[in-house]
Amino acid sequence: MQKRLDFHHRLADTAEQPAWPFVMLKTVFPLLSIVSCFLCQGKEVLIPIGTYEGSIVPEQMRPFTLPEKGTVTNLIDPEGRIAKGTVFAKLNDEQLKQEKEDMETRIRTNKMTKRDDIRNMQKQKRDIEFYFSLPEEERKMAPKPTGADNKDVIKDTDERIALAEKNLETSERLERETYDKKLDKYVMKMPFDGRLQYSFPLPKDLDAPMEMEMMPTQPQFATAYDDSSFYITCPITNAEITQLDGKKICARITLSEGKLMKGEFDRKQVSSAGGSASNTSILYFFKLSPEDNERAYDMIASRPRVTLYYKSDGNDTVVSRLELARRPEAATAYSWENLVERVYPDYNIVLIAEKSIILRPK
Repeated sequence: MQKRLDFHHRLADTAEQPAWPFVMLKTVFPLLSIVSCFLCQGKEVLIPIGTYEGSIVPEQMRPFTLPEKGTVTNLIDPEGRIAKGTVFAKLNDEQLKQEKEDMETRIRTNKMTKRDDIRNMQKQKRDIEFYFSLPEEERKMAPKPTGADNKDVIKDTDERIALAEKNLETSERLERETYDKKLDKYVMKMPFDGRLQYSFPLPKDLDAPMEMEMMPTQPQFATAYDDSSFYITCPITNAEITQLDGKKICARITLSEGKLMKGEFDRKQVSSAGGSASNTSILYFFKLSPEDNERAYDMIASRPRVTLYYKSDGNDTVVSRLELARRPEAATAYSWENLVERVYPDYNIVLIAEKSIILRPK
């Protein structure tokens, strides 16, 4: 009983909606006597599914933050496209230069110390080899090298030498890797060809050093955008829509000047708002045409209204939910599926859209 009441509540809501925007045609078929829209066979027709809040995203993006406060140099003009590898900021450059000199000094000092140790072990090995190469009578008279208890000492010394050489190589590599990791944070480069946005007003003189601190309210220093492609993204929670073949759905954004941005299905992925499983949706990506890239870049921070469309091959029938809700059968129906089964027994539901129901002959 509750399910039936809920359905009739939704029917009342539907009755209050504005008239469905498609042109409606009266049919002469007995079962299809309500106002409906029949699509021309063999011709692709776009049927509106619904309007959602979406966003514009680039192919990829990377935010940059300041690891600590300090002096920022090497700022650049962010206008236009910037090549991969271009340095657009350095933090505490003089400090980095000093740290590199200190690192090189440590590496050289460590090399000299370790090489002295290796040479001493090599000399010890030669002395032991010479000692054991003597005839037994002469060996008794010769001074015994340190550690020359038996011939196995030679093998042990070889292993110690190999380990010392490996440690020498490893210690230098770790020193350089540690410095390079810090360099990646302090010397900011474009990770790909694309566009750049700083998160603060640039000074008139880009060559002048700037003193900057990490701001809790503005943690990002800059953001790089790969502008090779842009996408309309739209989160969908309606299971009926997500079960459709993604290639049968496209997206459109109507701009203020009346122009359309057209997105074609590219992919979809599971998305959880705030990391909560209860707010899980399917995020759809619709790829924009390259001619829209410049406009899309300007809309990255916006939240446009996105209309999704179902691509019909012309063999579908579209029924207005408003008109269907006015049918006498609606008084006792407990769901849209039940109502369609009564009114259109020879049709299957393809999709229950925002203002219409898409049907296809069984």
